[in-house]
Amino acid sequence: MLKRENVLVIGSGGREHAIARAMRLSPSVAEVFCAPGNAGMTSVGTLVSLDVNDHAAVIRFVEEKSVALTVIGPEAPLVAGLGDALRARDHLVLGAGSQAAQLEGSKIHAKTFMAKYGLPTADFRVFDDAKEAKKFAESPEGAKFRVMKADGLAA
Repeated sequence: MLKRENVLVIGSGGREHAIARAMRLSPSVAEVFCAPGNAGMTSVGTLVSLDVNDHAAVIRFVEEKSVALTVIGPEAPLVAGLGDALRARDHLVLGAGSQAAQLEGSKIHAKTFMAKYGLPTADFRVFDDAKEAKKFAESPEGAKFRVMKADGLAA
């Protein structure tokens, strides 16, 4: 007989809705919990009011509801280490650890990583001062650069 397991999907966007829907269709899934979810996700799972920034609360929920798999969609909880916290308690997680998530969470980290390992990427400069960045952008050398980005998650 097929064992059916509970699943927790972290997030509230379209990507997480699609993941929750796919989980709901699986014969091996008993219940899908969505945190925080969105109104459209009520057709595929149970919405739970859970602060995904409170790792201890998420762990308690996972343990209380016998969640076999937690799927973390958004980058912010991944960068904040939610997956790492769950893994430290031997819970199965689909989602990058905080170190790997930094490739998405920090433009500076990603560009530096690519340069260090010889991965193809556009030239870049890092500035700590907005005035220095503007001065560079207006210089002849800066004229070849066309994109300026702030470091961090853009959501």
